[in-house]
Amino acid sequence: HANNAGNRFQLQTADGRLTGVVASTGTWETYRQTKIGEVTLKAGRQRVVFRSEGRITGGALIGLRGLRLSPLP
Repeated sequence: HANNAGNRFQLQTADGRLTGVVASTGTWETYRQTKIGEVTLKAGRQRVVFRSEGRITGGALIGLRGLRLSPLP
C-alpha cells in the first residue's frame, strides 16, 4: 500500500544481510514480485529472518504475500 512506501526492511541469514526499501503498489490488493538480492546459504537447516530496519510508518512494514528463495543457475 502507498502508506508503507519508504519503510526499510532487512533479510538476515547466519552469514549475511540484505536491505531494501518498500515500494508502493498503490493498494493492498495489488502485489508485485521483485528481486531484492542474493544470499548464500550453507547446506542444512537455516533461519532466514525478514523484518523492519528502523521505524515503521503507515501501520505495517509491508503487505508481504510470500518470500521465494531460488537457487542460482
